[in-house]
Amino acid sequence: MTASGNICPCMGCAADRHPGCHDSCGKYQTWQSRRRQEKREKKEKMLAGWEADARKRYAIRQGQRRKRI
Repeated sequence: MTASGNICPCMGCAADRHPGCHDSCGKYQTWQSRRRQEKREKKEKMLAGWEADARKRYAIRQGQRRKRI
């Protein structure tokens, strides 16, 4: 996620923005969907690493339990 990708496209237009702008604003909808996708990809990448570590910890614990390590 880029630094500019974090900034809402409606930032700074609060003075002339009507209530419910985000529901009807096309720029905001595309930005939000792109941001959600980036967050989802980042989370999946993090979970993949965590699952590998969890499997390793599990194998070590099982070996210790069986007194093989």
